[in-house]
Amino acid sequence: MPVEKNMLDAMLDTFRNMAKDCQEKKATGEAFDKMMAALQRMEDLGKEMDDFSAYSAKITTEGLQMKFSTFYGQVLGDLNKPSSASESGVYDDKALLNQTLDAYRDAVKRLRQGKQEALDVAQDDITKNEIEALNKNEMLITPIEDVIKLGESGINFPTFLRLIIEKGLDKAMEGSVATSEALEYDLGWAKAMHVSKFHVAEKTEILKKYNELAYKAPFKVPDSLEFELERKLIEYKYLPHIEKWRAIKLRWEQIIDNLDTWAIAHTRFAPYMLPWKMSKNPSEAIQRDKDCIPGGIKVREKIFAEYFELEFHDIFTHETFINDVNNFFMDYSQGWVEFLVNKIYPEALPGKYLDKDLIKETEDIHEKKLRFNPERHRALENVEKYYDSVFGEGMYARKTTPVQKNDSQAPPWNLKIFKV
Repeated sequence: MPVEKNMLDAMLDTFRNMAKDCQEKKATGEAFDKMMAALQRMEDLGKEMDDFSAYSAKITTEGLQMKFSTFYGQVLGDLNKPSSASESGVYDDKALLNQTLDAYRDAVKRLRQGKQEALDVAQDDITKNEIEALNKNEMLITPIEDVIKLGESGINFPTFLRLIIEKGLDKAMEGSVATSEALEYDLGWAKAMHVSKFHVAEKTEILKKYNELAYKAPFKVPDSLEFELERKLIEYKYLPHIEKWRAIKLRWEQIIDNLDTWAIAHTRFAPYMLPWKMSKNPSEAIQRDKDCIPGGIKVREKIFAEYFELEFHDIFTHETFINDVNNFFMDYSQGWVEFLVNKIYPEALPGKYLDKDLIKETEDIHEKKLRFNPERHRALENVEKYYDSVFGEGMYARKTTPVQKNDSQAPPWNLKIFKV
């Protein structure tokens, strides 16, 4: 699901209009191609992502707005070169300088206009607050205005170009501070969510690499292309680890969920619970699950072993499982998982059903509210804490449904006494 259209339009329409203006003027060349590539990347991210704040942070991290504006200025300069020539064929220095400065003034105007348009279409003050917090246009505008002031100081065009480089203003316009803050923002989210150790390591290494390049670079601003290449290398390095982590976690989750479903299917209250109560014939659906789930579990175990060389009991010492418990992603209580592993799993064989004693024990655990993790809400509390640290105290609760605790009466997880 893409970013909400009215928010995306407010963010990109300014750049789209600038690009359209250049296209109508028959602009060509390397700067034009790079400008259009930056716009296309912003468009693509808008289709790939569904959260506006994450989208805003992403385009800032990649410096796409600044890249577009920088190349836009170069395109306008290229377009206006012929008109700055005198009858003798010699370029008019003053005219060329003014045209370049006008391009930068237009970039400042459009950056501010883009932010204001996003604020105007924001449907509530929460979204406006996110825009104000994440939009780094003023950080991008300040170095552009410094360039404009330099050009207005009375120097000629060649001196203007030389001083931009000598003073590092060309690098400052790449948005170094904004990029650094966006990378720190990404790392903060990775730590708050802690989906895996590899997500955190990836974001940590990207920020570290950025700082290393900045330290070595003239004016402490890394070359944007060099950083982009280094960032891609880091992402490619961690991608297999992240995907393997996700795949292992998904498969053992399915096995545990299947055991949970099979156990509950035997209870007297199964017809009144999801998913069966949604069926046209709950009794038939329950019987089908009682018949089929054990075979499905065996197939999943076989795939699990073939793909990852992991057996059923390896799940509970694997780092993906430990991470889920420690970061409150585990849906089930410790007691219920122990019950599923130690008592339900041995019975989950094709053609076999639970005996009366196990059914009674299953019903007792459920009715005493001992089935679910009593600290499951703490995973969201970590997200809420980080969100509020960025956007303001209490803003997460205003943006979405407040974090709710479940009614589980089970004790919290304690891996030191976990027995499977």
